[in-house]
Amino acid sequence: MAKDIIYDDNDIQFENGDFKFAEAEDSRSGINYHAIDIILTQKGQFYQSPLVGVGISTAINSKRNPVLKAEINKQLRDDKFQIHGLSVIFAGKNVDIEVDATKNVSK
Repeated sequence: MAKDIIYDDNDIQFENGDFKFAEAEDSRSGINYHAIDIILTQKGQFYQSPLVGVGISTAINSKRNPVLKAEINKQLRDDKFQIHGLSVIFAGKNVDIEVDATKNVSK
């Protein structure tokens, strides 16, 4: 199973002086760090996959972006996620995103 760096409130977590890691798709906690990475990352940040990334930080403090939900949906589906629910709420200067998705893993 793939591992991913853990962060909370956009702060990377450390343990014993090193990055703290967890399963990328942690079914026990309901957190999918891989999906969070895709939403937070700007296009071009993953040099192996330059088209991956939603770049949510550009939506913060900006006008309501009608294509943001569609871009999140597209990016997650392209990465083999099955989306059960997705909401994007613009609340003042914040953007609240709720995603209910599972990774489709073919064996």
